[in-house]
Amino acid sequence: IGYVDAQMEPPQGELQEDDLPLVIKVMKPPSQVNHGGTAELKIRTQPGAICFIALCYKSGLSGAKGLTDHSPQKVDQNGECSWQWRVGTKTELGEWPIVVTAYLDGEICTVKTSLKVE
Repeated sequence: IGYVDAQMEPPQGELQEDDLPLVIKVMKPPSQVNHGGTAELKIRTQPGAICFIALCYKSGLSGAKGLTDHSPQKVDQNGECSWQWRVGTKTELGEWPIVVTAYLDGEICTVKTSLKVE
């Protein structure tokens, strides 16, 4: 276990964006959607990262247009990317896991969220 010495000097100079660890922040989670409704997930990470999304219903991995045709995708210069898809009218009610993975310069970061279908 590593410990931080409170007396350590702060690093000299400013950190560049390239020096920061790869992280994913969920900006707009899909929350809850009714059958036949549109879900959207928006994330922010480092510009240039390649992001994948996976949504798994009880019946298996979703093949919804908007997910499959936009995964993977390259994050824009603002560090943002998003997915928008229609929830099928026969999708089982419940809360379903979503996993977003980002890759950049050999680093991998994953974040989990969920979609509630009502």
